[in-house]
Amino acid sequence: MFLISENYAVRTMTIPSDKLPALSALSEIWNRHLNVPYLAGLWHMDLLWGLSWRRTGLSGVRPTTHRAPTWSWASLDGNVAWDHWGAEVSMDDSIIRIEQACVDIQGSNRFGQVNGGYVILSGLMKHFHMLSPDETTRLYKTEGGEVGMAFMDTDPEPRIVLGLLLLSDVPYKSLGFILLLEHVPSGPDELPTFVRIGIADYASYKRDKQKAARKEVADASELFKDCKMQTIKIL
Repeated sequence: MFLISENYAVRTMTIPSDKLPALSALSEIWNRHLNVPYLAGLWHMDLLWGLSWRRTGLSGVRPTTHRAPTWSWASLDGNVAWDHWGAEVSMDDSIIRIEQACVDIQGSNRFGQVNGGYVILSGLMKHFHMLSPDETTRLYKTEGGEVGMAFMDTDPEPRIVLGLLLLSDVPYKSLGFILLLEHVPSGPDELPTFVRIGIADYASYKRDKQKAARKEVADASELFKDCKMQTIKIL
């Protein structure tokens, strides 16, 4: 289904708000076999994978009118991709927990347009520096040291961002993924609330050129060793 979503993401819709409705017929067919909650272009059963999409190409734009939650690929006008084909990770084994996920459906078609939605996640978070020293954008630890590449949903600006560990040490890929977030106002009794602004990956090893051997450089236990579990809401 991710491959189908990538294909639809690159298409230019005559009416941009039709991005999810254009996929609804296929989504409904898939759901006959999956029978799991459908969340604005993603499936609850593999939501962590679904959240790890990234923008490809030169630019991405979020429409001025709401189309989908920021954690959905459908919220962006631009090409998207998932970089982990062939990897298998159980959400039961992940360090992050999905506490709740829902969307506010517009009309009667639960595979079509949505008015909004959110996910509530419990995981490890910390601050990172985001810099663009050349044509690429990179993520750095606040105490110094590069973490990996940052893929911003729209044009990046140097800043300090919050990162939520999404997936760690993806099998066969030697990669981890960090969801990049920006804080937004929330009510006094609400969870800390964020919107997605991008995603970063980090290599779990590097190659020693002299010994031609792998060395661990940025495993999750090291990056987030002083962090405590937090529960947050992403719109």
